[in-house]
Amino acid sequence: MELPLSSLPRKLNHHCPLCGRILVNDDVEIISLHNNQMMVYTTCGSCGVGLIAKVSWLPQGLVGLGVLTDLTRDEVKQTANLSPITADDVLAIKMLTDKGYLEIKV
Repeated sequence: MELPLSSLPRKLNHHCPLCGRILVNDDVEIISLHNNQMMVYTTCGSCGVGLIAKVSWLPQGLVGLGVLTDLTRDEVKQTANLSPITADDVLAIKMLTDKGYLEIKV
């Protein structure tokens, strides 16, 4: 089955969730495309908010999840294909903070 994801950004006609402006197709860019999933990024030309959306093609149809962000398109591209954080990564950071080698400020 051929996935329709590659043509999806050209068909999007949606509104900015922050200011309501219609987001034109030229604002949408595919950041990554793997198997049956695609990550797209769009920026509202009116308020400047970024929107990252993950779209998956399932036998039941398209499923998507969007997140508002202040990240730029380039920042999203840089981090899109990084390896996920593992439990070992979290434990290593915890050990470094417990020993005083690293300080995390929230």
